[in-house]
Amino acid sequence: MYDCSPPSVETSFGGYVLYCTSPMEVIYNPETHNPVPSTTNNTIKNLKSFACNVLVMGALSSFFSPHGYEPFQTRYAPNTTDHGFLDLFHPKHLANNMVSALLMQMYLTCFCAGLAAFCNLTFGVETKVVMKNPLFESTSPSDFWGRKWNLLLHGVLKRGVFKPVLKYFPKYVAAVSTFLASGLFHEWILTGVFYQSDDVMHVSGECTSPSCYYPVHGKNISFFLWNAVIIVTELSIGHLYVFQWMKTSLPKSIVSLLVVSTALPVAHLFTGDYVKSNYFVHGQVGFPLVVRV
Repeated sequence: MYDCSPPSVETSFGGYVLYCTSPMEVIYNPETHNPVPSTTNNTIKNLKSFACNVLVMGALSSFFSPHGYEPFQTRYAPNTTDHGFLDLFHPKHLANNMVSALLMQMYLTCFCAGLAAFCNLTFGVETKVVMKNPLFESTSPSDFWGRKWNLLLHGVLKRGVFKPVLKYFPKYVAAVSTFLASGLFHEWILTGVFYQSDDVMHVSGECTSPSCYYPVHGKNISFFLWNAVIIVTELSIGHLYVFQWMKTSLPKSIVSLLVVSTALPVAHLFTGDYVKSNYFVHGQVGFPLVVRV
């Protein structure tokens, strides 16, 4: 796209079709430009990862489901924008946001492992890892977004937005443009996730089903633009001694917590609609649960 596609995908029509149709990003041999064939060991590894993550999701869902995936009571619902400045830093609000972020991370980790195994078995190719435990192993905001969180979407946005914009504008403009595009993409996802079909709509145009949910659009854009500000700030002052010292001297768990804290107060702008719409409640039917009888 815009001369920014991986060079290997344009060497043959079949390679480009595979690149465009595969649900995961295919790994190519840089010398032969051919897809790297999948191995039995990697296929088994992805199947095991998928199975283990299904069990982990079952455990998390069993624990948080009785609390409506909001284990801590706060003044304002996570899908609203009524929070005051101090509310954003309340420990219970931060804890709820961390729970939602963890669930999002585990959903992506679990199902992308399943999709990787699917590509191994169906296309016979290896694919890139999508999630690299960003909540607990990131060393900086750019490391979180650029090398740990949803690398499938990261690759698409890097090739489709960041690199083309960077040809004509400074790096910080390309970064902000990429996060803006990500925000717009996630707003579009909401229209699909919460689409109301005709069979649940009243003649008046109102939805009469108890499952109806209407998200407030604009929050995802706000969330990703905030993270764009964080990335631009890192580009400006991340080289200072204090930040480099923190990265190399503090325990990795503390560094990751500090990184996540740059976005955690406003994470409800991204996850709140999924919590209050019972998205996680509907999703838990796919996992083994422990329930009280």
